[in-house]
Amino acid sequence: MIISDSNKAMIGDEFIGHANSSLVRNSRLVLKSRTDGSVVDLIPTLYDMAKIVMKIQCSLAKTSTDDKLLEEFSKIESAMMKMAVDIEYLRRKGH
Repeated sequence: MIISDSNKAMIGDEFIGHANSSLVRNSRLVLKSRTDGSVVDLIPTLYDMAKIVMKIQCSLAKTSTDDKLLEEFSKIESAMMKMAVDIEYLRRKGH
């Protein structure tokens, strides 16, 4: 993910949100920052990765006839979302 000088958080070409939104600020770990603050590279959360898996799954659904492969991507996405929810619950409980 990259935050541009226009304060937009992007994954590839997809606009995720504004860099100063609580979703972007609170759900990602800063990896590095340029001294002028114009670009920040961030580690995506499980939620972000699950969204990427879902996009791959949607693309495959349009082009592939392999139902087993689509089913596996669905399982991965579900597991990642469940982990993200569990981690957020534990974080809020102070663990």
